[in-house]
Amino acid sequence: MQGRFYDGLTSSCHPVDIAFYRDGRLTIAGGEITREAHLRDVHVSARIAGVPRRIEFDDGAALETSDNDAVDQWITALDATTLEHRVFRLEQRWRFALVALVITVLGSWAFIRFALPAAADHAAQVLPQSVDTLIGRGGLEALDQVFFEPSRLSSARQAAVREQFARVRSSTLTEANLQLELRRGEVLGPNAFALPSGIIVMTDELIELAAHPQELDA
Repeated sequence: MQGRFYDGLTSSCHPVDIAFYRDGRLTIAGGEITREAHLRDVHVSARIAGVPRRIEFDDGAALETSDNDAVDQWITALDATTLEHRVFRLEQRWRFALVALVITVLGSWAFIRFALPAAADHAAQVLPQSVDTLIGRGGLEALDQVFFEPSRLSSARQAAVREQFARVRSSTLTEANLQLELRRGEVLGPNAFALPSGIIVMTDELIELAAHPQELDA
């Protein structure tokens, strides 16, 4: 087959004829260039679509050829296929590609459905309480800088809400150190949510929206 030879010393290329043999040899000839090598002494690049293959020699010289099929036949006949070569051959068979797609989808689903929750549960069990506290406090400080303003409720209204919260907390079975934080929600509007370490944030807007204390209890 035809190819281009680079001697590794200059940028010029030389057209050459390439021959492959079943004993693993390859020869090149063209003009004043003649060379022989064995497959074990060269590096054959992986096949990537129609990109020309590159066969590199130890001294820096290299061959390029667009006849990818001939290169594949040679290394297959010698049972010297690389992992990349096997992958490329599998990619040419749509059934293998379909099976790989199904395996990928099922594997991803299994990871999300089983592995990820198990890892999260394990992490929750082994993390010390101090880490949980730091995450909660740091999260609240970050939210205060971006979203929240100090509560604008009157002192009496804040005291009443905290007393109501204390009653709800005492009726729960949890041993967590629950803590109520009141903030002006601004862009978040009427809202309430929990942070790690037992911090519960409630916005003024939600408290003002409630028409009955039982709504805040909920």
